[in-house]
Amino acid sequence: MINARRNGEHRAGEEVLVLRHYQLTKGYHQAFKEASERGVWLVYEKLGTRIVADFKVVYPQGGDHADYDENYRLARYASYEHWVETRRPMGMMGDGPLLDLSSVGATRRNQYVLDSDGAYFMTGSMIEDMPYHLPGLDEEYDVATDDSGEGKPVRYDIPVPGQEIAELCCWKINKGAFEEFDSLTRNGVLPVNNKMGLRSIGIWQLIYPQPAIGEEHDDYDEVMMITRYASFEHWQASQDPVRMIGNGPDFKVMQEALAQRQSLVQDKWQRFLQGELYRSPPTYIPALRENYEQV
Repeated sequence: MINARRNGEHRAGEEVLVLRHYQLTKGYHQAFKEASERGVWLVYEKLGTRIVADFKVVYPQGGDHADYDENYRLARYASYEHWVETRRPMGMMGDGPLLDLSSVGATRRNQYVLDSDGAYFMTGSMIEDMPYHLPGLDEEYDVATDDSGEGKPVRYDIPVPGQEIAELCCWKINKGAFEEFDSLTRNGVLPVNNKMGLRSIGIWQLIYPQPAIGEEHDDYDEVMMITRYASFEHWQASQDPVRMIGNGPDFKVMQEALAQRQSLVQDKWQRFLQGELYRSPPTYIPALRENYEQV
């Protein structure tokens, strides 16, 4: 018997993002990604999943692993229920050559996987690249012989080319403090980050719908955020924001927000990543020209 499918109406829910972490055979990250793009992701996109990004962990400050590469893949689902149903793709889309192609891709990419952890489930939202208005102050300056003045205005040179990098940050924060952490980030930190040329992808709180991957902690929550930089040099420069954007009222708002946010933080770790955002390109996947009768 064949397995063809029709689908019901869209079922709304709370969006869930899923982060997977892989250890890969050294030098095979690109082959792993290509096997995903050309087979596995085609099916998940057909099932309504949206792949956000696939990143390789890099070590611009040293400490690279000699024996393996590391990969993070981030995907969006309409809800946890949606994720559960995509574990059984035939139930949503039936069988056929597309599913066969995905199986080939999965087999191919699995030969490069040494280990993996996750899935890590997260709620929150993508960060829309909103316009922002930071008005210039009505002040006058001239070139000085030193930087001892209290006012630190800036002028800007032309952009510096480089290889884009992303920073994955994970904070352990006080239990129940995610909404405050999120608000301080969006309203106090991001306007200045955007002025420095950073672009954040999203900010999310880890959840634990599956006991098999861990249990919710009693004394802290976990927050993840991914931010894009034009290069590692750009990230380094952003660590001294006054040199990049001056010390006007916008900087002071960011300082206050960072101080309040830090008061919520118990611990933090970070990873540097390289890779491109996956923009869910249009794909023409024709239906098979067959007729069916219900049984």
